[in-house]
Amino acid sequence: MIMASLARGGFIGASWRRAAGIALGSVLCAAPVSAQVAPECGGVLPAAAKLPDLMNMYPTHVHVQEQDKHDRLMFTVGLTNVGQGPLELAPESSLTDPSELVNANQNVYDGGTNATGSLLCRRSLHDAFVFHPEHHHWHLVGVNGFEVRPALDDGTGGSWDTSRIIGSAFKESFCLLDYIKMDDEQLAAFALALPPREYFDCFGTHGISVGWFDTYHHATHGQYIDITGAPAGIYYLVVTANPDKLFLETDYTNNRSWVSFRLEYNGDNNAIATDLYNSFDTAGEGVRPPSATNR
Repeated sequence: MIMASLARGGFIGASWRRAAGIALGSVLCAAPVSAQVAPECGGVLPAAAKLPDLMNMYPTHVHVQEQDKHDRLMFTVGLTNVGQGPLELAPESSLTDPSELVNANQNVYDGGTNATGSLLCRRSLHDAFVFHPEHHHWHLVGVNGFEVRPALDDGTGGSWDTSRIIGSAFKESFCLLDYIKMDDEQLAAFALALPPREYFDCFGTHGISVGWFDTYHHATHGQYIDITGAPAGIYYLVVTANPDKLFLETDYTNNRSWVSFRLEYNGDNNAIATDLYNSFDTAGEGVRPPSATNR
C-alpha cells in the first residue's frame, strides 16, 4: 500500500486562513472556547435538535505533480452542510503541552443557526484536539477521508476494488469556515434558506453553516495523495466526510463523492491523470461545485 502524506498549509488567494504544518487529520484553528453549559447529547437526541448534514463536492482539478521523485495526485475538494442546523465545534480548554490531548464539543441547537436557536446539548469529542504551540491552533482528527482505489469498471459506475488501496489520507484544515455559499440552484434543490455567514475567521467558535461550503484548493500546501508506483489504468478518487462518524449528523449515507480518472505515463515516464466521470453526474452522489460567480 502506498500511503499518502497530507498536511495543510497556505491557500492561494486566502493565505490568512491557511497555515503550513504537517499532521494527519483536520486542523481547527481558534482561540480556546470555554465550554457552554449544556447537557451531553445522549443516545436519544431532543426532538427539537437541528443537526448538520455534511456532503462532499466531487473532487475537481485532478492532476499529478512530480516532486522529489514522487507522484502526487492533487485535487480540489469542498465540504458543505445541507442539514437543519450548523456544524459548530469548540475546544473546551487551552493548554501548552503539545503532547496532551483535550476534549472538545460539537454544539447542537434547536434552530437553524446559533443566533436563532438555543443550545440544546453538546457532543463531547474525547481526546480529539491537541494544541500546537508553534502554529497556535487546534488539531482535530477525522474530518474528511481520501482514498485512491483501482476501478473495476470503465469509471462510470462507481465500482472499485474494495480490497486494494493505492493511497489514502485524512484531511487537515486550519479551521472550518463559511467560505463559499451554495448557488441558488443548489439551495433550491435542497430547499434551503441561506443564513448569514457565521463562521468567518479562525479565532473563535468555528464550523459550517447550513448552505455554505468550506473549500480546499488543489494548491493548498500538502493536499495530495502519493500514488508513486501505481500502474497505468483507471482509478477512483473517493472522498468521504466524517468517515468515523465523529460528528452528529442527520444522515451518514450521503457523505461520499468520487471522481474517476485515467492514469497514464508519457515517453519520459511522467504520470498524467485525466478526469473521466464524477459521482454527481453519473450516480447522483455528492454535490457539484458551486457556480464560479458565486464567490
